[in-house]
Amino acid sequence: MYCGGEITKWLQVGFFIKGLCDIILRLAYTLNPVLHHSYGDENDTENAHMVFPAWTSLDSLVMSKPGEEAPPMGSPFPESKTAFKERKKSGNHVGNWNTTDTFSMSFHSMYMDLQSWTLTNLGVVRDTDLRRFWSDAALRFVIYEKGQQQQPTNSPNIKDELKH
Repeated sequence: MYCGGEITKWLQVGFFIKGLCDIILRLAYTLNPVLHHSYGDENDTENAHMVFPAWTSLDSLVMSKPGEEAPPMGSPFPESKTAFKERKKSGNHVGNWNTTDTFSMSFHSMYMDLQSWTLTNLGVVRDTDLRRFWSDAALRFVIYEKGQQQQPTNSPNIKDELKH
């Protein structure tokens, strides 16, 4: 399972914006070396995206067994420090997903301010309007499964092969 963001159009970026994207991607890879990204393609078979293995990348992940009450929305999810460390350090990018438990999850990024629609806190560049990258395309937060893969890969995310 992967989580992240995808854009509804392929990114047609010029030299300057491509250079800025490369800087941002280098920063992102230092934070999470198993991320996967693509600028999409002009044939509309792959959306532009940046995704991570959900199991080891989510900030909080709480599994509630059938009959247990899931944590309430709108407040931090109570994942124990021990469970958090075990999940993050496990190297298990596939995860222990199932269809009987309820999974409550959260993700935070100090680098994206959706209220002002900017990339922020990058250090190497000033805050940047997200429209410079993808114009009027929509940003979608996604969680999906990609075929039968057991580990992250940099192969294309062909839309027809993804299970959202």
